[in-house]
Amino acid sequence: GTFITGWLVCASSVFAEAPPVVVEEDAMEVSATPLEETRGRQVDLDQAQRNLAMDMADVLRDEPAIQIGGGTRNAQRFYLRGIEASNLNIRIDGASQGRNLFQHRGATGGMDADLLKAVTVETLPASDQGGGGLGGSITFETLDAQDLATGDRPVGARLKVSHGSVDDAIAGAATGYGLYGNSGLLVHISGVNTEDYSSGDGDEV
Repeated sequence: GTFITGWLVCASSVFAEAPPVVVEEDAMEVSATPLEETRGRQVDLDQAQRNLAMDMADVLRDEPAIQIGGGTRNAQRFYLRGIEASNLNIRIDGASQGRNLFQHRGATGGMDADLLKAVTVETLPASDQGGGGLGGSITFETLDAQDLATGDRPVGARLKVSHGSVDDAIAGAATGYGLYGNSGLLVHISGVNTEDYSSGDGDEV
């Protein structure tokens, strides 16, 4: 009995003299982005102009949330995270766009890229965006005469001609604008003619 008691006292003395163990960990930084800053994403129209965008597919091709299907602009369809555009809230200058009655009638892809002032893509649900807002929304804002005219040149015009070799497409556009006091007038006309396009192996489609 005496031997056991002495061993316990010795062990207690050894444990008491052991130095404390200190564990150091790297600091962890947690950050968050306000919801208001993630709702809307502005499309870089300057980059689209540098890329010589001919249609809306060229304007929106760099948007990761948007997929574009179809060939020519009349047959193009936009999908926002897998939801087709006719089931979304699409607005042009504040006016909501209805469903398309036919595949090649009234599609948003028929808009002229030269007339765009701003494009905003919202991928998050937003009940304040009206019908279809739960699937996201795409908002288009077009140019007016005040955006094109300057103080020393209240009247002007723009001409554009382009050609695409893959489908032998020829496109042209003419825009005229003028300021009259506090009012402005903008007239725009455009057209495109395309042939059967060639695939990668040279076959016509």
